[in-house]
Amino acid sequence: MEGVGGPFLERSVRALAQDGVAVLYGASAREPARIGLFAFAGELGGSIRSFGVYATDTGTFGRDLAYLAGLVSEGRLIASVGLQRSWRELGPAARALRDCRVKGKAVLLLD
Repeated sequence: MEGVGGPFLERSVRALAQDGVAVLYGASAREPARIGLFAFAGELGGSIRSFGVYATDTGTFGRDLAYLAGLVSEGRLIASVGLQRSWRELGPAARALRDCRVKGKAVLLLD
């Protein structure tokens, strides 16, 4: 799962295991990634896939999130939390995300 893009996506692709998949869901670095054939050198079958909420079939979106939540609960997917706020602080939280001041996931609490 790669949400930063730019040079971070380049490093993620180089770190793929054989037949590994980098799932691109964001580009907070706001820099283009320079990915070419040689980025996959040595690893057969590696690929990049994209995931966009607005382009995702809404019939599978809930199942996809449940699957990812299951991976987190099993410790197979690490989701670093960089910001945790009340949903009432949505505006400042969104600005922090937009301005790239959050290192990790943003969690809004329903209180």
